[in-house]
Amino acid sequence: MENKVPRAQVSASELPVGPPIPENIEFVATGKLKPNLRNARTHSKKQINQMRKAFRRLGSPIQF
Repeated sequence: MENKVPRAQVSASELPVGPPIPENIEFVATGKLKPNLRNARTHSKKQINQMRKAFRRLGSPIQF
């Protein structure tokens, strides 16, 4: 027999909310983007290719 753990009941208002989406979004060609040297987040080329494939397969992580 399998032990079942009860799940907590959570309302939608209690779920974590991400940062607000800006009202004006400017689309820019990726070739015109410049890296921010103060940005500590970096990804290897392998990680970038993995993300690119995932975005193409699953869609954008940001819903407009």
